[in-house]
Formats: sequence, structure tokens, C-alpha cells
Amino acid sequence: MFPVEILPPIYATDLVFISGTTIPNVTYLVGSTALLLDVPQYTIVPTNADISLDYTLGATTPSFITVVQPTSGVFKINVYTTNTADTGIYPLTLTFHEYFSSLTRSTTFTVTVSCV
Repeated sequence: MFPVEILPPIYATDLVFISGTTIPNVTYLVGSTALLLDVPQYTIVPTNADISLDYTLGATTPSFITVVQPTSGVFKINVYTTNTADTGIYPLTLTFHEYFSSLTRSTTFTVTVSCV
């Protein structure tokens, strides 16, 4: 026999924005190859916290702008359309959410979609 100690989970107490990882305002040309934007990054405090992370776009985000995971654990914003009716200026909100602690951080940026 050997003793087993079950420790309580360690929850994040803060999400600290990493400078230089802001999403820039961008212009996308209809029919161009997909535009993949890096999402803002955060340091989880404490660093040994149990985490479950996700990024989501606001409810008014058009369907041709999505959050994708091209690599496990790496999130990006994907902009792709071939429909000229999608032209416009889209102010968007991206929310970073750590589920176990219920901490969230949001950032806004603008995607301008044009034909020329």
C-alpha cells in the first residue's frame, strides 16, 4: 500500500496581456487567400494553474470570419470570402476565456473587406 493525496485544483487568478500581441486593424481583399491573424496572448497567473482556454468572436461577427486552431493549442482568426456582398467594415470583439476560473479578457479590432 501507498498513500495517495488528492490536491485541490489551482485556479488562475489573473490573465496578464503580453505586450505586442494586439490584433491590428486589417483590410482583406475579397477572393484573396485566407488571412490568418494571430490572437492576443496572455500570461496565466499563477503559471501552474489548471487551465482550459478558448477564444470566441462576438455574436455579430460575419460567418466568413472565424476562430480556428490550425495547430493544437494555437488559435488564429481566419478571414476568407469570395462573395463581393461581404464588403464592409466590421468592428469585432474577440474574447479570451479561461473556463476553470471564469476569467475573461476582450479586445476589439476592425476588419475592412473590399473588392479593390
